[in-house]
Amino acid sequence: MWPLVIMKPNFKLFNQNDKVGRMTRKSQFGFTFIELILYTALIAVFLTGAVYFAWDVIYAQTKSTVEQEVIENARFALQRIQTEIRNADEILNLSPSSLELDSGSLGLTTIFLEAGVIKINQGGTISALTNSQVEATGLSFVNHSTSDNKSKNIEFSLTIKHKNPEQKKEWEKTVIFNSSAEIRSN
Repeated sequence: MWPLVIMKPNFKLFNQNDKVGRMTRKSQFGFTFIELILYTALIAVFLTGAVYFAWDVIYAQTKSTVEQEVIENARFALQRIQTEIRNADEILNLSPSSLELDSGSLGLTTIFLEAGVIKINQGGTISALTNSQVEATGLSFVNHSTSDNKSKNIEFSLTIKHKNPEQKKEWEKTVIFNSSAEIRSN
């Protein structure tokens, strides 16, 4: 048979707080109400900080994604326009918002802005240079060719912004790129 162990409760006779002299049991386990409130407050402060930190991380990731999308679209359009100008044989028509080039064997090349999208029409095939996530709000061309046509240089500017139908601050991003290119086939 198992040995019987008798545990003695922690009683004190004549507790100093008990003037009558009753026997009271002094608790050794658990938390006091003050400790419980203190621990709850500390956990609440920690969780609040963690939530704010998590929201900052999510906000920064969203803002970074929007910036990358806008810059990627602007760079692609800029490089494609530069390539088309450099590879063209002649400037056929230049207005502030469109450019027509003679691209030799490729035929007529037109670069223009339509409904918030920068487009290129090359040989009758129209392609978008920007995607549906962004809106092109500006495209302009300026002819800086010399009067004797020895140097045919075109300066251009494009403005791209992220579409933000809900007007959220983290989705706002606009870039303006300016560049120029010279026709090489002189």
